[in-house]
Amino acid sequence: MSGTPRSSTPLWLHARAWLAARLGRARRTPEGAGEIVEVVFRGRVLSRVRHEGGTPHGPALSWWPNGRKRSHGQHVRGVRDGDWFEFQPDGALDRVRTGLYREGVRIAGIRGFNEWLGSP
Repeated sequence: MSGTPRSSTPLWLHARAWLAARLGRARRTPEGAGEIVEVVFRGRVLSRVRHEGGTPHGPALSWWPNGRKRSHGQHVRGVRDGDWFEFQPDGALDRVRTGLYREGVRIAGIRGFNEWLGSP
């Protein structure tokens, strides 16, 4: 039985590489610094996250596949820090996840904002 030689690389790795190339997803590099932009087919941006040393550090924005904003906030050394706004796919504010974060932990709702909406 003669045929083309088989690759020792698993098929799923080839499929993942092909799909990543088609979707235009950026890869994180350990030594990399800069903005990583995740794009889906036909150029719709899903996220923009600033990285330093391979970890998120700086502004972060993300959108739902339907084009509405999903979240925006700031990372410090890989964790959420500062005011974060989270939205549901229909555009409504997610009051449970929106708030003030310190070292990755939500410590409070956003002052004045959650009271206006009726804090959860």
